[in-house]
Amino acid sequence: MPARSAGEENPRLEGMYQRGWSVYASRYTFGFMLMLKNVFEHEHEHEHENELTGRGYHGRALRILACGRAGGHRGGRHAARAGGRQYSGVWSLTHTACPASPFQSAYAGLIAGVHRGSGPRLEAIDETAAWLVRPADERMPYAATAGAYRLVPPHYVDYTFEARFEDGAEIPNPVEFSWCSYMASPRDRSIHFIEQNVWTVFTPVVHGEAATVFPAGLDDAHRGPWERRTGEARFREQDGAFQHSFSGRTFDYPMYFGIIHDMVFLLMADHHRDFRFFISPTGAGYSAVPGLASPAWDFAWNVWDARPGETRTLNLRLVWFPPTTHVTVHAWEEWGAFRERFPVVG
Repeated sequence: MPARSAGEENPRLEGMYQRGWSVYASRYTFGFMLMLKNVFEHEHEHEHENELTGRGYHGRALRILACGRAGGHRGGRHAARAGGRQYSGVWSLTHTACPASPFQSAYAGLIAGVHRGSGPRLEAIDETAAWLVRPADERMPYAATAGAYRLVPPHYVDYTFEARFEDGAEIPNPVEFSWCSYMASPRDRSIHFIEQNVWTVFTPVVHGEAATVFPAGLDDAHRGPWERRTGEARFREQDGAFQHSFSGRTFDYPMYFGIIHDMVFLLMADHHRDFRFFISPTGAGYSAVPGLASPAWDFAWNVWDARPGETRTLNLRLVWFPPTTHVTVHAWEEWGAFRERFPVVG
């Protein structure tokens, strides 16, 4: 394990966002912006124009967020893009160093599967954060779920997902929650993580084969039904979920990053044993890079032995920044700061 000395500071965290402005920064000065949308299954009557982005949307779709040099938008009702399916999640994320969002324009990122197109409520927390909330219903009668997206300087989106399990409900074991991030035209569709104490790269090849990276040291008692397959079957999708195929790879720490638009997209979680990540080389569809499709960089969280009346929580941090030192050095420093804030479980 790379050493991290006590009290060590990251010299890049101060004074690195003084150059350039976002295309949206005519009225606001912040490091990055986020637009969260909430997709309902019906159209709203009136379409309005967003004065910052110039994109149309239906109903009260956006809420401006600001925190120091960070800011963004939260969405509600049915956000309208120029065609394409719409999902409830982070619609757009921009940075002073990069006006392009990492997420595919017709889709979104950090989309919880249980909130995807299901009409969750949008609830403001304060000027820097908001919830997407979904009560227990016929699609998931055993749990109410909520995801809080919070902008944190200098370049973080902190995300907290809560599942409250209903009294008297029959709860599956495990409960598998998953998230999608539809990426926008990276030149390199690979992700990077630490495996056997070495930074490594994982490049997806075929959708539905060898997709999921497991945590190192995973015991048999905490493998889901599909994860117990043996032989060649474990490497191929078998039940309509492309992520249910093992890559043969494992991670030492629940974090990974990719490079997109010359920026680093780093995701970290506070669960190890029950966290997985998985990718598809074509999951996001169209790419501006000739000859390529855009990938999906996704993850999942298994909840074991949930009891009625109990609430389980997953904390994640998305770091979106331009590298000025070696990327893996910066990623490791960010991981150290994250686990000081959110100690890792398992």
